[in-house]
Formats: sequence, C-alpha cells, structure tokens
Amino acid sequence: MLNDLWKYCVSSNQWTWESGDTIQNPLGNWGTLGVTSPSNKPNGRDGAVGWADNKGHLYFRGGVSLGVATAYNDLWKFTIDSTCSTCAAMAPCALSPIASFQSAKTDICANDCINFTDLSTNNPTNWQWSFQGGIPTSSTNQNPQNICYQISGTYNVTLIASNGIGSDSVTFTNYLTVNPAPPTPVINQIGTTLYFSTNSSYTSYQWYIDTTLIKGATDTLLVITHGGNYNVKVSDENGCSIAVGITVGIKEFTQSNYISLSPNPATDELLISGNWQSASGKKIITIYNILGETIYVKELNNKPETVNCKSLPAGIYFAQIASESGRLVGKFVKE
Repeated sequence: MLNDLWKYCVSSNQWTWESGDTIQNPLGNWGTLGVTSPSNKPNGRDGAVGWADNKGHLYFRGGVSLGVATAYNDLWKFTIDSTCSTCAAMAPCALSPIASFQSAKTDICANDCINFTDLSTNNPTNWQWSFQGGIPTSSTNQNPQNICYQISGTYNVTLIASNGIGSDSVTFTNYLTVNPAPPTPVINQIGTTLYFSTNSSYTSYQWYIDTTLIKGATDTLLVITHGGNYNVKVSDENGCSIAVGITVGIKEFTQSNYISLSPNPATDELLISGNWQSASGKKIITIYNILGETIYVKELNNKPETVNCKSLPAGIYFAQIASESGRLVGKFVKE
C-alpha cells in the first residue's frame, strides 16, 4: 500500500501529486508520542479513518498494511502550518467564475448616472458589461462608473466574467427602473415677480440665484430685487427633478405702481391698500425681504390690510397680493 496524497481539479481535469511515497508499504517514522516533528510519517496502509476538527487539525486512525497482515490502532494528528513557504503548491485549483454584480441603486431618474460593482467569484480576470439603454452601452472595466440613462423605462444589465479556465454570464432582467423627469416649467416675468407654469406632478419647488439657493423661496413665484440669472428646480413624487432658468434685468423704483403702501418708509405699521377687492378667489398677501425670503403671509378680505412692522429689521421689502386674477407687487422701506 502507498501513503501518497493526490489532488484532482475538476475544472481542468488534472491530477497533482501533493506528497507521500512512491513505493508500496513504505516504512513510517512514529517519532516520540505526543511530540510534533516534520520527520514523523505514518507508514503506507489501507482502510484508515480520517477527519478534521473545528480548528483545522487533520486526523486519521488505524488501517491495515496488506501483504504483511498488520493492523494498526494508532492515532495521528496533522497541524497545518500557515507560514509554510511550500504551501502555495497546495492551493485550491482554479475554477471558472460565477458572475454577479450590483449597482449603487436600481431606481433612478432620467439623466442620472450610476456606478456598478462586480461581485463575481473565483477570480475573474476579464469583464464584459452590456447596459441596455445606457450611455455608454458597454464596458470592459471591472467596476464601471458613471453609466448614464437619459430615457425613462426599465432596462436589463448583463455581465460576462471570465478567466483562463472559463466564463459565466448573468443577466438581471428589468434591473433598472428609470423614472421620467418632470415636465419642464416655463418662467414668466411680470414687473419684479417671476412665476412659472405649474403641473400636477410637481411636489416641491426651489428658486436659485446664480446657482445659490434662495432660502425660503419654495413657492411658485419669486419677487426679485435685482437682475441676474434665476433658476427654479421642480421635483416630483419619485424624487426626480428638472431645472430651468431665466436671465432678467429690473430697474430700481422708489414708489409702487401697483398697490399703495403707506407710510413708506414705514416704522411701526404698514397700510396696504389697492384695487384687489373685485378680484376673484382667495387674495393672499405675502411680504418678502430683499433676498426673496418669505416674511409674512395672510389671506386678505376686501379691505385694506395693516401689517405690524415693529419686529422687521431695517431694509427693503416687497409686498405682493396674489389672486386668481393676477398679482400686484409693491416695494417699501422699513426704517
């Protein structure tokens, strides 16, 4: 009998002789009981029972040497040396990859770009990606970045992972959902007020000046105090958004041509009056500061409105009356 050890690699159909003798019934070296030694070696035998414990030790017990009719009841233990320089030859054989992947998210908006991560096992060395509806439509990178989708819909993603042994392909059907962007609003200007066309899909709005967010400017209109590049971003229930801009220039004025504001400058109280009584629907008065932030909002009745100005910091303010019939805007100074 021999005491050789062989390893078989299924994917390559190859046997490797790992260790042991090449002669029948080789002699063993028992050494000293309980003392580890690299020269210790069991003799060749048949029918031994082997197992491993949960700490990685290998055992076998007993067996028979044929031809000499000798039976054994010895117990052997082998401890694997993880620092052994020759253990590389015992490494597991190479296998074909098993392709898999994930993306940063699977529910996105039109014009979004996302990243993909390769999760394939068994050490692939080459990758071929296919992105239905994506820009670009393919990649050979292991972890493709910035794959963009411009058109709404549901899309498949395919990955072929390969190495020197073989390849594997996986397709995730309808993996990505690309939600459409909201309809593009149209900004209009009346005097010093900007407003945009609304849509039932809009759930939130935000105004910007030269890409800087205007605090509190989350209405469908914006009272402006100076010219510049103004943008509004609208969002829908899917979290998708779209922005549109307008460049405007306005002239400074000292007295209102739209509604009456008195006294102007104001100190303690401001009386707001004008021809809004005949307008249909609710009449809402809103006061903005020079940054376009909302300071005061109230529904009007059909009589002049008195606003307490004592708590307002000194500066320039705008008063707007909005109804179904239109908007009236005036400017006042708080001393």
